[in-house]
Amino acid sequence: MSGHKSPKDLSVKVKEKSRAIEELSKLVFEYLKRDFSKDPFYAFMSGNSEFDERDVRHTCEVMRFQEELFDPNKLKMSFDPDYPPESIAVNAILNELTSYCEQFSGEHKKLINAALWHDIGKGILRARHAMEGADYIQNLNDGQRKDLKENAKIDDNTIQLFADLIRYHDYFGVLATGEASPLLFSDVLYPVSNQSISTNRHFLALLLLLNIADARSAIRGHRIPYEKLEVYLHDLHRLTVIDDELKEPNRRRYSNVLTSLKSISICETQERIRRLLRQGILKFMETRYADDPYRRLVGKWFTLNDYSEINWAFNVFGLTDGFHEQFALTCRLDYGLGFVEALVTGILDRCMESRALDPEKDSSVHSDIKKECAVVVLEIISKLVGRYGVLTKEDKRVGLEMQFLGKQRDQVGDRTKEGTDTLVNKVLSRESIRRTEAINKVVNETLSWIL
Repeated sequence: MSGHKSPKDLSVKVKEKSRAIEELSKLVFEYLKRDFSKDPFYAFMSGNSEFDERDVRHTCEVMRFQEELFDPNKLKMSFDPDYPPESIAVNAILNELTSYCEQFSGEHKKLINAALWHDIGKGILRARHAMEGADYIQNLNDGQRKDLKENAKIDDNTIQLFADLIRYHDYFGVLATGEASPLLFSDVLYPVSNQSISTNRHFLALLLLLNIADARSAIRGHRIPYEKLEVYLHDLHRLTVIDDELKEPNRRRYSNVLTSLKSISICETQERIRRLLRQGILKFMETRYADDPYRRLVGKWFTLNDYSEINWAFNVFGLTDGFHEQFALTCRLDYGLGFVEALVTGILDRCMESRALDPEKDSSVHSDIKKECAVVVLEIISKLVGRYGVLTKEDKRVGLEMQFLGKQRDQVGDRTKEGTDTLVNKVLSRESIRRTEAINKVVNETLSWIL
């Protein structure tokens, strides 16, 4: 790559969209040794009003972060050692990721290309950009495919790989936050919906590497916590085991895929709730200084294997095996994470004001606060599952849409955040009637669909 621009140089600092795209294109395609005028990404992005300067910058960052994963000297800088749980063997985790990157170094340029195109669907429909982007890449016309073959040495099989990586590029991310259950991956492991799972035996690992680069761009400071990396690798291991089992003759049937994923989803209901709660804790920590005692205190809450208060909350509601199964099949909580984060941070802020959240307090007081967080989140989820779980009959997978939860329309019809804040405050109310009404509103305003 000597003599060519590296992704580290792709820091486009211009506000004009057209000029930003042009600068990006020159740098990116000089690095890729390609003529940018013949690339479908440039042709589509430069003529699309839906893209803005932030999209261009994000693309630059994801490409650079993808590159750094394959550089042993920079790999460690991808991750944040600020608050790793003491139980994590950081070096072992980094060594494992390094071995993956070394194993797939031959796929390096392919992943750079996938990073370049991963958000192209935002120019079609931002809310479902992964699916739209995959379809766009998959449906390139003969002329575009010919240009890619001549200009970039990208053949039809590689185009299909890009399309499949783009379609599922956020799946490991939503699984790691608890927004999704492993059953979301049923489409990934089924060759009818994902051809690359049969043609590329390392597809899951490549998908994770793309997801890590994308996640780095979205995180403040651009460094992923080690605990999140451990969750990523844990999920990759579980899914790889299932993928290997399905490679046996006559095993790659959709019913077998569902059965295997459903079994691990049901067994890890508490883990999914823990991940949601942990995201709320991390959101609260973002608002505190690094040496803040409150930050250090809650930084240890709902870390890996911390289920005590979660199990207590499950007992409070008396949740049965039926709930575990229905929640597993409710495999998407789209835009639900922001609401969970608002609930957890709301509880912690209120406890700080009342001095209940105090590093000097007894640990039992802190446990009570954790129990309150677990109860509030689990009460809402159990009622959502109770309402929409009927849709999961015959192993149907269900998604829940919470994007406009509590938001009101202003005079021009745009949604505002004020309604959401008000709804959160009502859910956290000490008045039981007000609280019940608010939780019922959450359930009623959530949309559902069958995947």
